[in-house]
Amino acid sequence: METSGGIPCNVWLPVLVPFLGAAVLGLFGGLLGKKPAAVLGCAFSLGTGLLAAPLAWFVLRNGATAVSGPWTFLGTGAGIQVGFRLDPLSAAMVVLVCLVAFLVHVYSASYLHSEPELGRYYGYLNLFQGMMLLLVTGSDLLTLFAGWE
Repeated sequence: METSGGIPCNVWLPVLVPFLGAAVLGLFGGLLGKKPAAVLGCAFSLGTGLLAAPLAWFVLRNGATAVSGPWTFLGTGAGIQVGFRLDPLSAAMVVLVCLVAFLVHVYSASYLHSEPELGRYYGYLNLFQGMMLLLVTGSDLLTLFAGWE
């Protein structure tokens, strides 16, 4: 964990929460029922936004750049490096992604109330939100490509 401007920068944490939500809803969404799956999907989306908002506020207010990583995998020198970066443009995009994803989650709860596999749908929706955040915050081409795919 690195710091930027005196605060710890866990840029990876808001990216992790939707993937956690996708895993939980993907594995247990069918067992929960429709309404609990919708509430849990909306809660993961809202939690992502609540984790991202203070960090984005700091970056946008101070014009700073928050960086987590790079972490090297598969070797020490020529391995794969993965990292996250939050500059003012990507901070604005993170806020936009979290806001739109939360609104889609809430709208889907009422619009798709009669669908049979709502838990799986919310798992995919959380996965999509996580991939969009990965795309926006990736500091290298590999991370950006993973989010794009």
